[in-house]
Amino acid sequence: ASYLFQANRIEFAILLTTFLVTLTFSMVPGIIAGVCCSIIYLLFRLSIPHMATLGRLPGHHEFRNINRFKELEVWEELVLIRLDAPLNFVNIQFFKDYISRTVAKASKKVEGIALDASPVGYIDASGMQGLREVIAFLADRQIAFYMAGAKGPVRDQMHRTGLMNYLGKESVFLDLNEVVEYHVNKTERKYEKEATQTGR
Repeated sequence: ASYLFQANRIEFAILLTTFLVTLTFSMVPGIIAGVCCSIIYLLFRLSIPHMATLGRLPGHHEFRNINRFKELEVWEELVLIRLDAPLNFVNIQFFKDYISRTVAKASKKVEGIALDASPVGYIDASGMQGLREVIAFLADRQIAFYMAGAKGPVRDQMHRTGLMNYLGKESVFLDLNEVVEYHVNKTERKYEKEATQTGR
């Protein structure tokens, strides 16, 4: 219990609540209370996923959170973001709001926003629709939207729902480094086939 208190106080509170309900009533109400609290906590965590604005390590192909690392390469015309969660009905509004805030804070010179989708293992129907709305929102402001590093199952979903065509295969990249080289340095892309491959 002491370790749990140090590691995660919310989970410790759930444990304590379960114990107190069990002690006051009985085992079944205690289990129900624990399960309900855990579900509420899980939904809360899913609704506010970790997102980060990224920069590139100088001389490297790795990208890191600009709030955690100094002296990263960043570009006025291109903003790089990462979503560390599945994109679904629980968190799609948070994602859209993050994009809106990013655009509001970005330089007037911003021309593109790139999503590092490599941590995203699943996008549900609400997430797909939300991405369409984000793409349209950015297009209205003459800002391109790129997706980089999408996993196979996510690419399959994009093909099935028509999102791949809506976004355009030319906007789907193998990784963030390829996006930077394409958008900032005007380098010809080499991996469009691999970036958009589907096994559906």
